[in-house]
Amino acid sequence: GTFGLGLSTLDPEGSGGWSSNENTSISADIHLGFHFSPHWLAELNYTYIGEAELNNINPVIDDDVDGKIAYYGPSILLGYRFLPAYKPFNYYIKAGATWLQTKESDSRISFESQSTVLFSFSTGIQYQFDNSPWFMNVEYQSFSKDAALVGTQIGRYFGYKKRQTPILFSRTLKSRYAQKLDNLTTDSDQDGVYDQLDLCPHSLLGANVGKTGCCLQKDNCEVIFEQ
Repeated sequence: GTFGLGLSTLDPEGSGGWSSNENTSISADIHLGFHFSPHWLAELNYTYIGEAELNNINPVIDDDVDGKIAYYGPSILLGYRFLPAYKPFNYYIKAGATWLQTKESDSRISFESQSTVLFSFSTGIQYQFDNSPWFMNVEYQSFSKDAALVGTQIGRYFGYKKRQTPILFSRTLKSRYAQKLDNLTTDSDQDGVYDQLDLCPHSLLGANVGKTGCCLQKDNCEVIFEQ
């Protein structure tokens, strides 16, 4: 789930002498989605895209009517996240349909609507806080040719589980391999080299040894192996 705020641009096509005057507005949106695979997701959202200022070529009408038109509506989207889920940064795309709705500030305002159901597209970058269900998006959304917005969203994954350190052996297998594990970590002469890797397993206690567990030539020591 996410909640976001953004800056939108609106381009309504008016009639009856109406045209857009100021097409930049504040937007807000709420998203609710579900990841049904590591990369794919489905999402429902509701967006208040913003409000466009309108003016009329007839100064009498323009002075008499405070012309505004608001854009809003729900969307259904299918998305794809490109990188694995454990990456802190990710980027994604989403596409689907928006049921675009408009509301005029005055019944005397007329405009041309392209379609009630519009194609919508969005792309963005996500940052997930370290080992946390919280994340942040920076997203661009486009609603056909009538409107678009750029915004920031704060979100949370519900049902999120923290990443845990992998366990070497499960409980059922640990008893079976406990003896082998002990053998791998035994150091009989206590020189820091496990017996499995120690070519000189009976070094004197406290002697300096190399990676093979044998004493060093710099200490005037020579090791001779029988054939």
